[in-house]
Amino acid sequence: NRRTLEALIRGGAFDSIEPNRAMLMANIDLAMENADQKAANANQGGLFDMMDDVIEPVKLAPAPAWSESEKLAEEKTVIGFYLSGHPFAPYEQEIRRFAPVSLGRLKTQDSVRVAGFATGVRTMNGKSGRFAIVQLEDRSGFAEVSVSGELLEEARERLKADQILIAECRVSRSDYNGGELRIRANSIMTLPQAREKFARSLTLTATPEADIPALAALLAAARKHNGGIPLRLRYRNGGASGEIDLQNQWQIEARAELFEQLQSLLGEYGVSVGW
Repeated sequence: NRRTLEALIRGGAFDSIEPNRAMLMANIDLAMENADQKAANANQGGLFDMMDDVIEPVKLAPAPAWSESEKLAEEKTVIGFYLSGHPFAPYEQEIRRFAPVSLGRLKTQDSVRVAGFATGVRTMNGKSGRFAIVQLEDRSGFAEVSVSGELLEEARERLKADQILIAECRVSRSDYNGGELRIRANSIMTLPQAREKFARSLTLTATPEADIPALAALLAAARKHNGGIPLRLRYRNGGASGEIDLQNQWQIEARAELFEQLQSLLGEYGVSVGW
């Protein structure tokens, strides 16, 4: 039935047939109608024995592929865990330059920068007022970060799941729960905000699927002659790759909005920031 097919597509069961899971989801009705028609003709027999050859094979309507994080989120919804990868993986090499301690290796300290993919955010009331618990994951493990007080009000719009979050934290031992680590955030940023604040260079990687005119328009609008960050462009297809270093000719204004637009255009692996 439809529900079973949707779950199988989200979990990647049909990847060997068509890796674009979004396109398969968009064509479920078409595929089921085609199957029903073939089954009905097969049950007629006699005069209709040749009808199966008359029915055209399903031609899938195109649909934009899910981003890597969307694909993995769908996997976790139906399977209960990330199967084909981890949503933190595309950003790990970049993030480790300014948040080197993985979540699985945290220890008590007054100040540490932590980063991970937010898999859940819940808000509740405590003795000292309202606070939020943000669950972060990387490939080494997970941690729960507490956000309260003025920071909760200031960062409320940023506290959303299914994105990378970076937090300056204090890590201590709890007097309860067997001495588990207690992590309290002093500040919290999204990845585009961190890139805007700390970026020192920008490398973009485009593939044949990229909208190059849209990319050119974005870069032209963000170009600065002085005071920006240097830019490097890479292009690769199935048979070759090339790189243009524009550090001396082209500088870019580092803005969170621009980084979000570039990532939407080029994908998780298309944007790399030097710190």
